[in-house]
Amino acid sequence: MIEEWIKELKEDTQLDFKKFETNFGIANKMAKWLERKENLVSKLIELEKKRRKVERELFEYYKTDYDLTLNTKEEIKLMVQSDPKFLEIDNQVKETERLIKFIDKAIDFLKTKVWEVKYYLEWKKYIEGV
Repeated sequence: MIEEWIKELKEDTQLDFKKFETNFGIANKMAKWLERKENLVSKLIELEKKRRKVERELFEYYKTDYDLTLNTKEEIKLMVQSDPKFLEIDNQVKETERLIKFIDKAIDFLKTKVWEVKYYLEWKKYIEGV
């Protein structure tokens, strides 16, 4: 997914001043990335809820039904965090967080393009003597 987004970001940040447009659609492009971020944040919230639920269920299992006796909370926590159920959800959470960070950087990059357009317009006014 991120490879596709990198290609898309490259397209979104191309500014062809020969085909000058007033804003190059930067606002629409930023809106697209912000919408993606909002969707991922919602997904992250749900995944974190699911992770806490699985963690609680596994904690109860290792504390009561597990064959070996685990004496400390640290031992139980170690077993919970190495359980495949927990690891699967934890990896999904980490991947979603990574995508959110990528989108934040993409938005910041688009913001720099706004300044490029501004400086281009000022330069064009200067050249034309306006």
